[in-house]
Amino acid sequence: MLNKIITDSDFYDCETEYLPVVKRYASKAVFMNEYGYCALMYMSRINCYKLPGGGIEKGESEVEALMRELREETGYGSYIVCKLGSVVEHKNRTKYCQHTSAFLAYTTKERFRPSLSPSERRLGFELRFMKPEKAIEILQYGLDTTDEYGKKFMFSRDLSILKYAYNNVLK
Repeated sequence: MLNKIITDSDFYDCETEYLPVVKRYASKAVFMNEYGYCALMYMSRINCYKLPGGGIEKGESEVEALMRELREETGYGSYIVCKLGSVVEHKNRTKYCQHTSAFLAYTTKERFRPSLSPSERRLGFELRFMKPEKAIEILQYGLDTTDEYGKKFMFSRDLSILKYAYNNVLK
């Protein structure tokens, strides 16, 4: 099972520090369609990609939050195959710790109108399906080329989740 911890020391020459309190819990998915293609959310305003999913709201389970987020972001119904594990991000520079539960999920025939948040609309969220190998390549390129603090964590988290699924579950 995936059990990844990401800290500032993964990207910068500094001591490894762990924050004592998780400020946000989230659920993300390697979200596959019937053709074996993986979903990434493209954010046109900042020209980058991420796995679908998001924050867990009060009273929601990890799975309930994920199914809601997939419906809102992608417009697809979903079924959860398995939990892949978790990634914890300790962003010491911003004193922000996020715990993300990762799942493998597939689309269903159900379709909904995407319901993007104002910030997701501003970022220009667009659903894109592609071969998992291409998605890994895109996230790796993003990680290798970004200088932005938050994006380093986002790309590292999503790349870890997708690579784990690809190497351990999808093959």
